[in-house]
Amino acid sequence: MTGCRGDGQETSGAGAGGPAKVSVGPVTKNMALEMATLTRDYHPWRVTAKAATQSGGSRQLLHEVWISGLAAAHLPTIAPGLSLTALKLRYRLPVQQGEILTLRIIQVHAGAKEGAKTVVFEVLGRSRKIVADGTARLEHRSQGKE
Repeated sequence: MTGCRGDGQETSGAGAGGPAKVSVGPVTKNMALEMATLTRDYHPWRVTAKAATQSGGSRQLLHEVWISGLAAAHLPTIAPGLSLTALKLRYRLPVQQGEILTLRIIQVHAGAKEGAKTVVFEVLGRSRKIVADGTARLEHRSQGKE
């Protein structure tokens, strides 16, 4: 199953509980600057092209919060009725402004609690390279920590 959500985000997969992916982007310069304001992280590599190129990149680097947000927003959609209760990410590569990020579900396992799911996923960036990977726990809200 493949489609477009109408907001420029491509989705595909076998449906709830099956392999799935969602792509978001590209992240614009203004969006990156808004994130710098929200996080109060004004590192020159994130806000100026000159500093980014001096560090070896070609554009500003995106804050890792973009990757976390992508995962947190889209992982619960694979299991309607469940909420994200834990998210563990490992950042592997920097992501530059203008890239399209793709969250890809690798595996979905039954969780320890009834109805819960454990999801293994990765986030792809340019040239389909893995920029982050991780696991998430989805549970009925009453099962998670309050």
